[in-house]
Amino acid sequence: VDHDVYRPLPVERDRKTVLFYSRDATPRRAVPIGLLALDELWRRRPDVRIVMFGDPEPAKTTFPYENLGIVATDELARRYNQASVGLCLSLTNYSLIPQEMMACGLPCVDLSERSPEAAFGRDGPVELAEPDPIALADALETLLDDEQRWQRRSEAGLTFVAEASWDAAARQVEAGLRAALREREPQPTRLG
Repeated sequence: VDHDVYRPLPVERDRKTVLFYSRDATPRRAVPIGLLALDELWRRRPDVRIVMFGDPEPAKTTFPYENLGIVATDELARRYNQASVGLCLSLTNYSLIPQEMMACGLPCVDLSERSPEAAFGRDGPVELAEPDPIALADALETLLDDEQRWQRRSEAGLTFVAEASWDAAARQVEAGLRAALREREPQPTRLG
């Protein structure tokens, strides 16, 4: 996470805004499930404001939304700080997007699939939900309504990503490579 960009900013949060990473060109991001979940959420709460980003093409939906398309990092950080809940889904490996959201104090919802669960824990910084539109809408609604849960997820997210940086990732890769090289070095043979 680039903490120079993605960090809490002194802007007011809109307690009714859901920000959805809707990059439809990447099937593992489960955009159709996310759209169905947002449709269900909007049916329950027509006052919710839905904002999508990550795809230049507007999605066809039954609910109103704002499409940001591809967003510059500074603008994205500002949007993360203004929204109340983030939605970023992954059917495979978890995305960097939830970590950027968490670095801005934005609680987010992801699928309770193997990779996000392994990365974040079952009751960690990310609100995990089954890959079902109703379950996802329930998770979003919970974070919109439950101030204590929202605060707990926000604080846990900030803590989770506090040490996550590109420098730290580079050090981990370097340490792993050095360990692998040490294992490949020939071991001295002892003669009897």
